[in-house]
Amino acid sequence: MNCVAEVEKLKDLLKEEIEFLNVFCKEQEKIKTFIKNKDWEGLNKSVQKIEALSEAIENIDKERSIGFNRLRKAVLNRDNASFYQVIVRLPEDEREVLASLYRKFKLTVCRLQGLTTGIETLVYTLSGTLNQFLEEIFPHRKGKIYTKNGLITFAEENPIVLNRET
Repeated sequence: MNCVAEVEKLKDLLKEEIEFLNVFCKEQEKIKTFIKNKDWEGLNKSVQKIEALSEAIENIDKERSIGFNRLRKAVLNRDNASFYQVIVRLPEDEREVLASLYRKFKLTVCRLQGLTTGIETLVYTLSGTLNQFLEEIFPHRKGKIYTKNGLITFAEENPIVLNRET
């Protein structure tokens, strides 16, 4: 079983994807801070960075998937074998490195999911609080209003002027 090239390529792709995911996590943390501090300009810049990172991660992920499929065919010649079913058939040193990288990858993904969920919760909480506030000061806008056709419409929207100096 001569699959040294596939193993090395997969290791490199896992390392690269982990690096990009860590950068993505740092940007997510910045986004959370920007939202809390109401720094909309910083938030906009960070969202643009996230979009570029997303594309890069998606491309690396596709390459990693292709690389793993090549390794899987070289080692087992099966299409449905899991990552660990494949690497268990590799030499011990290669197996340990790949298993370690894969664990780091999975943990980084879990960390990213946690950050994303935290931001989502923050945004929903803030928007819910704002909606409750607006319903209290504008009771005529409370709830949903429906048209004759059953479509949701909103009460007449009047602009709100805020004094930011106080």
